[in-house]
Amino acid sequence: MTTLSANTYGSTARHHSRARAAHAKTGIAAADFSRIRNADLSRFTVDRLMAVINLLGARVDVAVKVRVPRAA
Repeated sequence: MTTLSANTYGSTARHHSRARAAHAKTGIAAADFSRIRNADLSRFTVDRLMAVINLLGARVDVAVKVRVPRAA
């Protein structure tokens, strides 16, 4: 989740120098961008971070690997 938040922050920094500008483009609260910038992620789910970065114009690819536990 840290990598996702870092990419979200990076996308915000590249395209919208301020949280207010990112809010104007995406409708996501400026306070949420500040939380992402400060790595205060307790209020975010992975899908919410993915939605934010998607609204900023970046593509998110997700890969899931399922591991079956071995019998003891």
